[in-house]
Amino acid sequence: TQSHNPNNIRKERSGVMVFAMRILFLTLATAVISAGVLLNAYSKKQQFYPTIVYLMRSSRTMSVLYLQAFLIGWQIMKLMKFIFFGTLRAIEIEHLIERSWFAVIDTFILLAAFHQDM
Repeated sequence: TQSHNPNNIRKERSGVMVFAMRILFLTLATAVISAGVLLNAYSKKQQFYPTIVYLMRSSRTMSVLYLQAFLIGWQIMKLMKFIFFGTLRAIEIEHLIERSWFAVIDTFILLAAFHQDM
């Protein structure tokens, strides 16, 4: 079959490697930018609480910090997938993502339903 063709496998692996390198570069670049944002805010305010207030009120700094949090979450998810499941076939990854979305959506529905009790 065509899916077992060595050329297709090499192309798929190289595509995955390019994506992984882009994610790694984005993570490192965002880490450097986040560190710069945090150091800049702390140098302006010189105290912890005013620094946090400054960071939370600026939409630019919040967007950088949200991106950093997303990428850290992405990396943790990838690490947990590797530790608990190892290498997976494409169909297994698809099932894992589908079930993860169900779990996330169920959690949000649960939080919305019981937000008064919390």
